[in-house]
Amino acid sequence: MMHDLSGNLINYWYAAGLSEDFPADKPVARTIFEKPLVFWRGKDGQVTAILDRCNHRNAPLSKGKIHKDCLVCPYHGWTYDTNGQCVDIPSEGPHVERIPNKRVEHFPVTESGGLIWVWMGKEKTPTNQPFDMPVMKEQGWRSYYMVTKFNNNVTDLVENFMDVPHTVFVHKGWFRDKKQICIKAKVERTSDSVLVTYDQPNDSIGFSGWLVNPKGLPMVHTDNFYMPNNTRVDYIFGETERGFIICSTGLYVNYL
Repeated sequence: MMHDLSGNLINYWYAAGLSEDFPADKPVARTIFEKPLVFWRGKDGQVTAILDRCNHRNAPLSKGKIHKDCLVCPYHGWTYDTNGQCVDIPSEGPHVERIPNKRVEHFPVTESGGLIWVWMGKEKTPTNQPFDMPVMKEQGWRSYYMVTKFNNNVTDLVENFMDVPHTVFVHKGWFRDKKQICIKAKVERTSDSVLVTYDQPNDSIGFSGWLVNPKGLPMVHTDNFYMPNNTRVDYIFGETERGFIICSTGLYVNYL
């Protein structure tokens, strides 16, 4: 399974979807690192994630129902709480002593920046924080999410999001123009990020420049990568007078 072969890549938070994708009235299935997960939102608003397979016959719990903040298997009614512990086996009747060792894997979940994040590490105590979506709450900035499905892997997607030369050909005529210019770039590396700043104050992103930079202010362009699969591209004009930021987070996920 990909999860077992991915080394340290699993020890990060992964976005499972927009907050609005996880309603309070039904479970939601996601597959991350080839591991089937089921999410549901409790009455307190908190989202839970456990393995989407019943401990009994491997039935998908995501096809079940939510009852008293617990998830009920659609096959034999086994019921799981927010820690993945089975709390009821209808066919066992009063024999509750047979229940304690019946459980499924639990995954820490947090909600941040309008996204639901799940911790995929084998150690269930997270060692870092989810990627912080920038300026979302800062005055003067507006933001929105665009969800796009790609038939490709995360590595190729991240590379594309930070790849400047492709824009001339893929987005010809509206994003950049072909120029033979030598540009200096500063590259900074940390243990979990790569930060690139381009030294070209007179750079232009194409015909849309009149809209985003009507005063023709000097532009600072930075491309940043953050482990495990997050990118941030900044175009800032003047002394932060105007600008826009494009962030992305991608993952191996199948929407069922």
